[in-house]
Amino acid sequence: MAHADEPEQKVQQEFLTALDQSKFLFRPSVHDDLKELWKRSCGFFATKSVMKHKYETTGDYGQDNIDREYAYLNWLTERLDSLSELFGEEAKLSGQPAHAD
Repeated sequence: MAHADEPEQKVQQEFLTALDQSKFLFRPSVHDDLKELWKRSCGFFATKSVMKHKYETTGDYGQDNIDREYAYLNWLTERLDSLSELFGEEAKLSGQPAHAD
């Protein structure tokens, strides 16, 4: 993910549609967690964009940007690793395992 490009507009739009639908399909915490995932993903890609521009103009990423990217990357990696747990009981009701072993 550290070298990932920002998702295509279609993928982003589909995520936002699913985010909106989650308000009606799942308990409120699922929507809240997905919304936080969206916000932090946007922050991550915005930081990467700023870093690219700064490097192209100055030859330096800026330590504060590196630290911010690292914090976003750690949070996103941890959250994506446990994403199936977000749906908990709802995943069990669907017949799908709540998490992969």
